[in-house]
Amino acid sequence: MLTVGSDPSPVCRRRRHMDHWSARLGSRTRRSLRELCESRHSSSTLTAYRFYWNNIVRPRCGDKLLRDFNTPSGQALLDEVARQNPTMRAGTLHKLKSILSAVFKLAIQQDYRTGPNPMRETTLPRAPGVQETHAYDLQAVRRIVALVPNTCRVVISLAAYAGLSKSEI
Repeated sequence: MLTVGSDPSPVCRRRRHMDHWSARLGSRTRRSLRELCESRHSSSTLTAYRFYWNNIVRPRCGDKLLRDFNTPSGQALLDEVARQNPTMRAGTLHKLKSILSAVFKLAIQQDYRTGPNPMRETTLPRAPGVQETHAYDLQAVRRIVALVPNTCRVVISLAAYAGLSKSEI
């Protein structure tokens, strides 16, 4: 039995190290990353990270062992996502790469993984660039608001006059 301040035996240290070494990408990182993100990011950023993690990253590599994930695995993941989603923008792929890089940075900091961050040397696949957006002038907004039912007018007016983007509505 370990007491406070006692040094664990080499067997205990080795077992603890093996637990870290055999950690899966989706299991241990979720809680640690959530705690880290909650202290550093706004709720809207956390919502976006959760969406990317739950819908894109975790289904593809959540069961993979941290020790087995390497740069070719990361590159294959990015390539697969781009191939399966040809309309996905370069910015979205960059966010996915950043999320995975943050996971491995945390794993290295928490001693769940040794060595370099496997996402550092990956490159983004070709993807469509940003689309130009446009804004309606005041006269166009008034014409649109006049044409829609009363139940929709408040939402459209708020979005137009506050200058909200699609993701903010």
